[in-house]
Amino acid sequence: MKDRLITLFAALFTVFVALVMVGSLLGYAHGGPRASVVLGGSSASNQTLSNEKTDELGIDILGLVGDGQAPALSEDGAWIAYYDSNYQIWTVNVNGRGRTQLTSGHFDLYPSWSPDGKRIAFRRSTMIEGSSHSDIWIMNHDGSHQTRLTDALGTRGDYDRPAWSPDGSKIAMEAAVDGMMSEIYIIDVHTKALVNVTAGNSRDDNRTNHQSPSWLADGEQITLLRNDDFAIVKTDGTGLTK
Repeated sequence: MKDRLITLFAALFTVFVALVMVGSLLGYAHGGPRASVVLGGSSASNQTLSNEKTDELGIDILGLVGDGQAPALSEDGAWIAYYDSNYQIWTVNVNGRGRTQLTSGHFDLYPSWSPDGKRIAFRRSTMIEGSSHSDIWIMNHDGSHQTRLTDALGTRGDYDRPAWSPDGSKIAMEAAVDGMMSEIYIIDVHTKALVNVTAGNSRDDNRTNHQSPSWLADGEQITLLRNDDFAIVKTDGTGLTK
């Protein structure tokens, strides 16, 4: 009798372990760890779609980008831009067709779609005078007409995480200038005029980081992380809420 109970217990335990393993696999396939995707346009820097939303859109991110990083969805939901393990930017249609490599020969990261889907902003790191610097570049959606917007060497800064304004005329970004902590800048795409909208909030003690800018729909305010806390600032640099 005792031996039968031991055998029965062992069998039940085996079934239990099997069920747990199956549940884990199902959890991974439906809502478990996957590459996250971000919306294009004004929210490209940090508005991550949930796994549930990705499922709702019928987008198989892992199947489309593999080990690609920072996948960004165009505003019309038709295209995904991402960078691969060689730090080159690619695009692919959500139906899996039209996979195209847009950049080569540089370290290119964090693609961000313009609201009209015609251009992509991204970070490019290059060696300048013996040291690495990161600038924000833009290009057409097919990879043509690659143009540098910022001047990392001239401003002694590094620019990162571009996010288009809702009207496509400006790009917000985070930048570390003169060795200071990160601040949020806005650049005019046409004139290349650069404005620091968090000036005076991080230079006082060099202990405050301002990162991950994202535009609100009105185009007049930007959300950001201030030392990992949510904050909002107006595009003229006033009204920073903490």
